[in-house]
Amino acid sequence: MVEIISIVLLVVVIFLLIGIGLLLVKKTSNESSGNALRSVVDQVFGLTNERLTAQTKEVFAGQREIIQTDLQNKQSQLQDLIKGMSDLVDKRQVEIKQLEKERAEQFGSLAKQLQEQQRVTDLLRARTEDLARALTSNQARGGWGERIIEDLLRANGLLEGVHFRLQADLGKTGQRPDVTLLLPDHRLVPVDVKFPFAALQQWAATEDEAQKKLLVKQFSVDVKKHIDKVAGYIMPEEGTLDYVVLFVPNEAVFSFLNQKLPDIVDYSMSKRVLITSPFTFLIVARTIMESYRNFLLGDKLRGVLEQIDGFVQEWGKYRQSLDKFGRAVDTLSTSYSELSGTRTRQLEKRIDRVQNLGQKAINNTTKQKENS
Repeated sequence: MVEIISIVLLVVVIFLLIGIGLLLVKKTSNESSGNALRSVVDQVFGLTNERLTAQTKEVFAGQREIIQTDLQNKQSQLQDLIKGMSDLVDKRQVEIKQLEKERAEQFGSLAKQLQEQQRVTDLLRARTEDLARALTSNQARGGWGERIIEDLLRANGLLEGVHFRLQADLGKTGQRPDVTLLLPDHRLVPVDVKFPFAALQQWAATEDEAQKKLLVKQFSVDVKKHIDKVAGYIMPEEGTLDYVVLFVPNEAVFSFLNQKLPDIVDYSMSKRVLITSPFTFLIVARTIMESYRNFLLGDKLRGVLEQIDGFVQEWGKYRQSLDKFGRAVDTLSTSYSELSGTRTRQLEKRIDRVQNLGQKAINNTTKQKENS
């Protein structure tokens, strides 16, 4: 930069000298003086030109060396940068290949899991469809219900042939309940397990609200028809008590029945048909069997039967109160008070009467034995 400034100053000086020479030429009329002046100017200009050329060459030579050195430095830095970028790209390519390998392995594992899940789903769907088709027939529903109720009875210590029978005729009537509970004195309680599910299955399978309403109505009609049929098992002349049990082998269906169709529960009670579920069946069965065994200790069978009838009625009221309790959460306190109060006291009164009758019967039997 300094050299360039020097050259510029030198050029300015040359032009100043030329200007002075020209002025001198104008003032001097002597030709020889003018020639001499021109000679001086030419010498000065030539000398200046030589010096200017030399300095320019020196400046350009220095600049060339600086530029060349700078280019070499830049080239070296660029090569280092390119090498670093190349190494980084190679490293990233290795990482990408590893990620692609892991992703391929994960996708392969996921594909296998999806295939297995699909296989299990298809198998479950097929079995569900088989079960749905099977439960459309009365015979299949009866077999399914019998298996459940038999397992319940056996799990609670009740024995076939001692406490219950399966598919046994009611005398010579040709009627054959699915299960018959055996009571003392050859008394019987028929139990039916062929609950009609067809309309309810269709209700669960459809999304059409209008169709759902129609299917609920159809389900209600089917259940009432079945209740009428089951009520035909009540045959006191063949040793049955004056009521029968209808077993619903599914708690969800039993809950649906009580919540959505409470009128069916009332209808069944009017027909002397006790609707039970796997949870409530054993309570009812045990109560019936134990109560009847105690009732028959005396000779007051009529009074005993009346107490059983009263128990059935109280059971119906108890079930109605319990259903109201489940349907009306807002009246929980009132319903619970009724359950734990009035209904329980009524049952206790009935039980006390039964116990008193049983005790009287025992005392009478003891006295008769003593007298004899």
